[in-house]
Amino acid sequence: MSFALAHNHGAEIYNINTETAKLVGQYSLRIADLCAQVTSHNDHSIFLGWRSLLKSQVADVVNHYSTNNWDGEGAAAISVNAASSTTAVIDALPNNIFLPEVAPDINGSISLDWNIEKNKIMSLVISEDKIIYAAIVGQKKFHGEVPFTYELPKEIE
Repeated sequence: MSFALAHNHGAEIYNINTETAKLVGQYSLRIADLCAQVTSHNDHSIFLGWRSLLKSQVADVVNHYSTNNWDGEGAAAISVNAASSTTAVIDALPNNIFLPEVAPDINGSISLDWNIEKNKIMSLVISEDKIIYAAIVGQKKFHGEVPFTYELPKEIE
């Protein structure tokens, strides 16, 4: 059995032989079992459960902002199609990211926003057919609009 241990510089793969673990003791077996459980379900594990959390937040946004004029100023209702597209984007995000904030957008889209620090900010506004993005990374600023294709656009990877 093997498992990955993530740290600030990537991940390392460890192999555990059951016989070796028995020699070390019952705690090693328990650790090996827990590691196997963690790696067996990406959407429900301790390390990768953030996707389920974000998808739940997307569902909450749809439930709370599903009527027109939800902001009292004419905002469009958040559509189920925008939620579906946002869920697909969440599935395409790399595993080693900071968690974004999920928010409704006045045009009926859903926004994923990262505000990591002063010079590390990114926003994706996702509708059923396009992604509008804007970011500041260090001294670089970029923005644009790309068609939604169920994959992360190269421009924002």
